[in-house]
Amino acid sequence: MSFAASVARLHAELKRQGIDLQDMRAERHLETTLVALPEPDYEPVGPAKGPQITWQEPGTALCHPVPATRSTGFRYFLDGTQRTLPAFFSSSIPIIASITAAAVLERDTDGNCAIMRGMLRLKHTWIAPRRSGDPAVDRFIAAVERQGVAAPGTPRSSGNPLVIDPIDPNGELDDPEYQAALGDFGRLVNLSYDRARRLRQNLEEDLLKAWATSTSDSDGWIVVDGALRNAQPRMVGLVKSFTRQYLTGEAAAALLRLPPGHRSPAFEVHDSRPTKSSPGSGWRGKPVVAWYLRLRDATGRDPRYGLVRVETDVSVRDTAQIDELSSWILAERIPSATADARWATLLYPVHYLEQILKRSLEAETRGWPSPR
Repeated sequence: MSFAASVARLHAELKRQGIDLQDMRAERHLETTLVALPEPDYEPVGPAKGPQITWQEPGTALCHPVPATRSTGFRYFLDGTQRTLPAFFSSSIPIIASITAAAVLERDTDGNCAIMRGMLRLKHTWIAPRRSGDPAVDRFIAAVERQGVAAPGTPRSSGNPLVIDPIDPNGELDDPEYQAALGDFGRLVNLSYDRARRLRQNLEEDLLKAWATSTSDSDGWIVVDGALRNAQPRMVGLVKSFTRQYLTGEAAAALLRLPPGHRSPAFEVHDSRPTKSSPGSGWRGKPVVAWYLRLRDATGRDPRYGLVRVETDVSVRDTAQIDELSSWILAERIPSATADARWATLLYPVHYLEQILKRSLEAETRGWPSPR
């Protein structure tokens, strides 16, 4: 049974029980309405202070041409996607449904791509305050947990709760703080969306750990669409957002003028600044070696157009290896995913994987009420 069908069955049960919830399933999913929100891991707290970096190629130019190649050592690609759906509300409390999918795409020696065996994950989660004191919300949570509306094959004992609290998922807030967050419908929607994104990131991180333990050192490299939280050998993170400032001064000015097919010098960074999700030690578990790479010509465009940040583990320090990894990334631009609005920084295998994941989510939400 798809998630949409399970929710329809749950909705009928709620009506039979006389639970007073208003249906808002015909609203658009939150990805279409909250796209301007910053990524949660780059939403820092505390004083404005940039991360400390150490240049790995000191004394070199701020702009390096990357040698061209048609070959690539990338064999695996990891990405995730999500659908965050408004479902019900009671008084001023929204109830949100989150559906997340992540997978590893594997490319064989003939260039054929397929999902790696055992490396497709699907997760369904409800997001609602558990301490609202609203009888309808409490009865909804109880009904969900009785029915077990979760991803197929996910047992209740797996440690993955069916309902996540958007305000206090770990049960750490005092009651006055918790109650202060209730009553603001818009804020609760934003918190729910933020929680759904964290769920997706955690799913991707779990999948990356599973990949690392299932492949040998002789296998190819993996490209992760996003930052590396815990970098390990043979991993490359490709970051397309620039909400964290790593370079300043002359290096930042040179970066914005970087020609296509060129890169910045590499630097080591341990971005341990506390964030709302990790107030103790910061969001990144290990230091990384990083550099910027221009994939497309930005003439006449925003200077960040076609620019990505490449991240690897700290074992990558040699200029020749940094150039080689950069040349592999440039080779992966072809063919171009021009049908996607983000094509200037999107590698085609990642685009192909995203299409597979989106079809999985569409199958799960088929039958969900359409926006009017």
